[in-house]
Amino acid sequence: MKFKVDISGVRDRKELHRCLAETLPLPDYYGNNLDALYDVLTEQGEPWDIEIVFMNETEERLGAYLLTMKRMCEAVEEENPCVKVRWERI
Repeated sequence: MKFKVDISGVRDRKELHRCLAETLPLPDYYGNNLDALYDVLTEQGEPWDIEIVFMNETEERLGAYLLTMKRMCEAVEEENPCVKVRWERI
């Protein structure tokens, strides 16, 4: 499954969660879609190809939360070779 997630205009965690839920087929985890993203990417054996588009401003706004998301995606890629997550700064 191939997806492009544009978080370049995201201003806070709530918007990030909404963007992930609207773009990716995630279960409802009461608003915390990083948990849902982790579960979906690690539990399913199908290939995932996700491109995440962001800007410097996105990093500034989300700070450590975006860093947590990046690290989680890196861990998933190591655990599941069917998963590829690319980060594109615009």
